[in-house]
Amino acid sequence: MGAADYIENNHLDGPLFNAYSWGGYLMWRLPWLPVSIDGRTNLYGPAALARRHNTMNAGPGWAHDPTLRAAHLVLIAPDDPFNRRAPGPPLLSRSLHHQLSVLFVPQGHCSAGGQRVS
Repeated sequence: MGAADYIENNHLDGPLFNAYSWGGYLMWRLPWLPVSIDGRTNLYGPAALARRHNTMNAGPGWAHDPTLRAAHLVLIAPDDPFNRRAPGPPLLSRSLHHQLSVLFVPQGHCSAGGQRVS
């Protein structure tokens, strides 16, 4: 909820590259913000799901995922392998670090810059 509030209060725009398990909630909470995935896996297909799994686990070539590269926001859990490998500036800036989520904003997009919320 804290990350969704932050996105809304700072008028951040998408598309959003998000954790799989949060897609449905984010679609409900931030209906104007396109999510990258939700529980309707049949809409995405096996190739996209495999690429997604590779990206979230920081597998080979993860940084070239077209869905990730098109995202204006990246919202993931702090313990996701992706979080440990996420590129820093100039590609991504950690905009919000919460105990349950980490929000990255690509360099040059609106961000309050490094806010930490507990």
